[in-house]
Amino acid sequence: MRLSSLHERTRSRSILSLTWGDWLDFATATVELGRARLTLRRASVQTMLETAIDTPTHARAYHPHVTIDRVGIAIARACYRVPWRADCLIQALAAQRWLRRHGIPSRVAIGIRESGANPFEAHAWLISGDTVVTGGDVRDYLPLLPRG
Repeated sequence: MRLSSLHERTRSRSILSLTWGDWLDFATATVELGRARLTLRRASVQTMLETAIDTPTHARAYHPHVTIDRVGIAIARACYRVPWRADCLIQALAAQRWLRRHGIPSRVAIGIRESGANPFEAHAWLISGDTVVTGGDVRDYLPLLPRG
């Protein structure tokens, strides 16, 4: 199952039907979204992007319960329920910080839609390996920043 379809499925699932593990992920995602929002308000865009693009893996123990899919699903689930705007860049930064804490490398990609009605439509997403963690289906977007 593609991650974008997992995100669509999580939006329709009732928050009341979550397991304890899902609740813990939801709480962590909410905290990370809040931290990302504050970081974005405080830091200059250039500083924030320099940090987000290159995320070296630190020598930390990998926690098998923290997976890329779980982080992506929890961020997607929480971003619609927080009382502040949690746009694509905030979601990418939140998921990146969460993955970084567990030694999982990732990078933020920012791009524009190649075609469409809007003359300029930007989008941010998080990539870990070959997996799009946040941002949904990004096939129509052309990355503006270097890929590596």
